[in-house]
Amino acid sequence: MNNEITEILDKFEEYIDNCPPSFMSKNVVKADTQVLFQFTTEIKTNIPKEIAAAEIILDDKEGILGEANREATVIVEKAKERAKALVEEHEISRIANEKANQMLGAANVEAEDRKQKARMESEEILRLAREQADAILANANKTAKELTDGGYEYVNEILNQAQLVLSDTLEQSNARYFKFQKYLKNQADVIARNKEELIDKKSKYNKQKKEKQRDDR
Repeated sequence: MNNEITEILDKFEEYIDNCPPSFMSKNVVKADTQVLFQFTTEIKTNIPKEIAAAEIILDDKEGILGEANREATVIVEKAKERAKALVEEHEISRIANEKANQMLGAANVEAEDRKQKARMESEEILRLAREQADAILANANKTAKELTDGGYEYVNEILNQAQLVLSDTLEQSNARYFKFQKYLKNQADVIARNKEELIDKKSKYNKQKKEKQRDDR
């Protein structure tokens, strides 16, 4: 309520207090109707101003509330985006780690299989070589007993052949082992490259995330 309405009401109360009482009752006073009409007219004139002022205050209040709601909505949306980004980052890291572990696990399994196969092949080659050497030696010993002194050269030739077989078998075994070592080295290089790619992708993602956070600010 503005000062004008307050002043009018104060004057109205003062006027009523100064009016003479009625003979009929102490609670009834004699008042000039023209004066009363003047007071009511002034009040009616000023009431629209009060209403307009109240409407302005109400509009300001609604505007302030609307702005606060808009700011709150923006804050909530940013919080949702941040939470989503954190979830996505966690999911990307989880998937990358799972993929890396799967690759390492598969490489280890394959390497172990190849190692086992190479070991079995080497053992088989050595077993066959031993059998061949034993057979040659047995045949040579048998022949040596049956031959005269002039036949020792023949036995020596057979022994030389046995030595060549063993040497060739050993070379084959070494070649297979070298090939297996080369395979393991290639697999280790592939795993190292995959790890570098994962690290590079994660670094780029973190860089993009920081740039986006700077832009949001």
